[in-house]
Amino acid sequence: MTDWLKLTLQYLYRVRGSIFLHLASCFSIALIASLYHIPIQAIGYMILFISSMALLFLGIGCHQFRRRMQYLRVVWNGADVQLGILPPAHDAMEQLYQDILRRTAERSTRAETESESALRRSDTYYTRWSHQVKTPLAALRLLIQEEPIDRTACENELLKTEQYVEMALQYQRLKSTENDLLLTSCPLDQVVRNTVKSLAPLFIARNLSLEIENISVSVLTDEKWLQFALEQILSNAAKYTRQGGVTIRLSDPSRPELVIQDSGIGIQPEDLPRVTDWGYTGQNGHSGTRSTGIGLALCRETLEMLGHRMHIESTPGVGTSVYLDFSRNELEIF
Repeated sequence: MTDWLKLTLQYLYRVRGSIFLHLASCFSIALIASLYHIPIQAIGYMILFISSMALLFLGIGCHQFRRRMQYLRVVWNGADVQLGILPPAHDAMEQLYQDILRRTAERSTRAETESESALRRSDTYYTRWSHQVKTPLAALRLLIQEEPIDRTACENELLKTEQYVEMALQYQRLKSTENDLLLTSCPLDQVVRNTVKSLAPLFIARNLSLEIENISVSVLTDEKWLQFALEQILSNAAKYTRQGGVTIRLSDPSRPELVIQDSGIGIQPEDLPRVTDWGYTGQNGHSGTRSTGIGLALCRETLEMLGHRMHIESTPGVGTSVYLDFSRNELEIF
C-alpha cells in the first residue's frame, strides 16, 4: 500500500462521521422529495451538487491532512524533536494536544536538568570526599608506626574517618527518605547530649570546653536525622575554634530555638549568605583548614527535610552562632 493511499484511508477514517452524515442527508433529501412528488431529475441534480461540494471540501481536507502528516513525520524523524516547529493547530482539540505535549516536554526537560545537576553534585561530592577521607587515614597510618602509640590521637583520626563515612551514608539516604523518616516528640536535651558524647574525643583532642545549658524541651523531629545535623554543626564549631569552646542553649526559655555558639574564627560577611551552598568553602576553607563545603549543605538539606529552620550569625575573630528553630511542626516532605 502506497503512502498516499494509506494517508487517504487514514483521513477518510478520521472524517467517517461526516461522511456518514452526508450520506444520511442525501438519503433524507431523496426520501422527502419523493414524498412531495418532486421530479427525480431535480432530486438527482440537488444531490449531485451537494455531493460535489462535499467531495471538494473532502479533497481539500485530505490534501491538508497528508501535508500535515508528512510534515510531522519530518519533525519526528529529526535528530531533536522541537515542539516549537509544530504546524499551527487545526482546531481546539489539536491545540489542547499540543499544549499537553509542550507541558510534558517542559516537565521532562526540567527532570532531566535536575537529574544531571544531581549527578554532577554527586560526582563533585564523592571526588572531594575521597580526597578528604585520605587525610585521617594517612595520619592514622603514621601514628600506628610510632612507638609508643598515641591512642588519643589515633581515636581522634578514627573519629574523623567515621564522620566522613557517616556523611557519605547520610548523603545517600537524603535521596530517598520515604522509608527512613520517623517523626516523634523527642527530648532535645537527650539528642544534644548523645551527639556531644559521640564527638567528645574531638573536643578533648582540641582542648575545647563544651557547655550545655538548660534545654529541657521536646521537639517534633526524627532523632537520628537531627543528631546527624547537630554533628555537622558541632564538628564545624570544633574545627574552626582554636581556643575557648562551644555553648549550647535556648535562645529563649519559652521558644524551642536551639543556639550553638562557638568562640572560633568566625565567618566573613561575604561568605555568610553562601556558607550552606553545595561545595562552597569560602575564605576559611582556603586559609589552612581543609574543607569540602559539603557538611553544612547536608545539614541544611536535612533540617529542611525535617521542617526545621536554620540561620547563622557570625563575627570574624569573635565566633559563630547557629540558630535552629523547631517551632514549625507542619511538615511538607516529598
